[in-house]
Amino acid sequence: MEITVGQILNSEEPIKRLIGNELPAKLSYWLARNLSKMSSELIAAQETRAKIYKKYGVEDEKRPGYFALSPENFEVGNKELSELFSQKQEIDVKPIDIEMLSWKEVDKKTGQSIENTVNISVSDMIAMDFLFCGG
Repeated sequence: MEITVGQILNSEEPIKRLIGNELPAKLSYWLARNLSKMSSELIAAQETRAKIYKKYGVEDEKRPGYFALSPENFEVGNKELSELFSQKQEIDVKPIDIEMLSWKEVDKKTGQSIENTVNISVSDMIAMDFLFCGG
């Protein structure tokens, strides 16, 4: 699947939050697998992003190690960041059927069927939209 560096960076935390939920094994596996397939690109993108911030930014006195683009370098730094985020990568990420976000299971105490749905914020779903298909 062809995805941008921006999609990779934006989806990392939402995927991790989703994996942190109690999920069916199949859904958990595919989320973890896809995140694993993106990991080398994530590392390279994070390192490159950090270099751009250090090159064109100023360090926050209250938060050592945190850089923000300086006003005088904002335009050129933002241009380099945009170029980074728009780079396309072919990664072996498999789309997940969106219907997997809802499932039925049997309550162990009552024997009743229970419908479960994963709660995902709109912003997290937008960040991960390339991972899902169907519906």
